[in-house]
Amino acid sequence: MVRSVAYSMLYVRTKDDADADTIRSTMMENIDPRKWICVQAEKQVALKFGNDVFFIMGDVDTVDAIVAQATKLATDKGLKVSEAVEKVNTF
Repeated sequence: MVRSVAYSMLYVRTKDDADADTIRSTMMENIDPRKWICVQAEKQVALKFGNDVFFIMGDVDTVDAIVAQATKLATDKGLKVSEAVEKVNTF
């Protein structure tokens, strides 16, 4: 059996916290979870790592695993990690 695992991940560096909040909100509202031809992202998550924004979308297991690892790395680097903004998409 063949299965596709499509995901998209972005990391945006900003200069101040206000920019990060705006960028995070804009990403959650405007990135199309159906941007691929044959799959749709089941879950979208955006976090702030310090003043930067981390966004990922894809299937639930992939997103959760990558968010956990990215959060650990950010914490290990001493970055403040915000609460996640999440959206689960129905088919």
